[in-house]
Amino acid sequence: GCYVGVACSGDYIVSAAADFEALAGCSHITGKLLVVDSDDLEDLSGGANIESVGTDFVIRDNSAMLSLKGMPRLKSVGGEFVVARNPALLSLDAMDALETVGGNMMVTENPVMVTAKGFNTLTDVVEHLVFENNISLTSIGGLNALRQAENIQIQRNEQLETVDGFDALEEVASFYFNNNDALVQVDLGSLTTVSEGLVFAENGSLSSLTGFGNLVGIAGFLNIKGNHSLIDLKAFKSLESIEDFFFIEKNDGLESLDGCEKLASVGQYFYIDSNSSLRDVQGLSALTSVGADLLVGNNGALENLGGLEKLMSVGGFMRIAFNDSLKTIDALSSVESVGDYVMIEANISLEHVDGLSGLTYVPGYVDITDNEVLKHVNGLTSLEETGGYLSLESNNNLVDTSGLINLTAIGGNLWIVRND
Repeated sequence: GCYVGVACSGDYIVSAAADFEALAGCSHITGKLLVVDSDDLEDLSGGANIESVGTDFVIRDNSAMLSLKGMPRLKSVGGEFVVARNPALLSLDAMDALETVGGNMMVTENPVMVTAKGFNTLTDVVEHLVFENNISLTSIGGLNALRQAENIQIQRNEQLETVDGFDALEEVASFYFNNNDALVQVDLGSLTTVSEGLVFAENGSLSSLTGFGNLVGIAGFLNIKGNHSLIDLKAFKSLESIEDFFFIEKNDGLESLDGCEKLASVGQYFYIDSNSSLRDVQGLSALTSVGADLLVGNNGALENLGGLEKLMSVGGFMRIAFNDSLKTIDALSSVESVGDYVMIEANISLEHVDGLSGLTYVPGYVDITDNEVLKHVNGLTSLEETGGYLSLESNNNLVDTSGLINLTAIGGNLWIVRND
């Protein structure tokens, strides 16, 4: 049996108000507490004396559940804390004493829940914190004592407009904001450490990011993709290094990379791809190295690469392709080494390739193809050797190849074809 202040051994399933009676005098449950499949429970008031749950605490598929009130003494959950598929649940306001969750905290598929606030005493979520597929959720706030969580995922909440709170959060492994179509504003507290990755993907209305100003380095990756209302990257004004990849892709409203002025290095891949309104990359004025591949592609409004003047090394390939307005790549003239191939492809306004003047050796191939107004390749006058083939193909106005005069060794074929 259970007594006040004494642990109740084992797992407990509560599917009706009467099931709580067995827990009336209990303050500690050693196993699981499953509040599931109820059609009459409106809250959790039957668990008023419970202070801890040893493993998982699951609140799921309760058709009449309106709130999580009724467990004011609960301080810790040793395993997962799950709030899922409760069709009448309106909010999360409750759990005013909860401090730690030893596993995942999952808030998913609660279809009428409008706000997710509260949990202001919660300091630690040992694994993942997830808000997902709550179709009526408009705001996430509170969580102002949370110091750390392994992974935070806020995704596929189609009406979600604002995320704020998290005032004490300084360290996460990864933070994902994905597929929240209505999300306009993210305002965090004082995030200083991201050890795995930070993702903003497919949030079409996102226009305001704050709370990342103390982030100096990301030990993992930064992915900014499909946020069509975001116009700049000023949220990342202190960021100096990204140890893994940096993807800036398919952000239709992004006009500049302002905010990245302190970014000196990207450890792996750096892709600036398919940002249709991007006019300049001046915000990259401190960048000196990219550890793997550099791609600047399909940015229709980009006229030059001004801002990349300090870039000296690219550890993988360097590909500049399908930028319809790009006239010059002069800003690349400090690039002295690449780790793979160089491709300059289908930039229909590109007038010359003088920005390649710093390269004497390319370990892969060099391919300059489908640049319609390119007349000469004088930018290759420093090039002495390639490890792969060299191709000048389908550059319809190319009339002068004397820029190859110092080329003495080619590791593959030399093609100069269809330059009509």
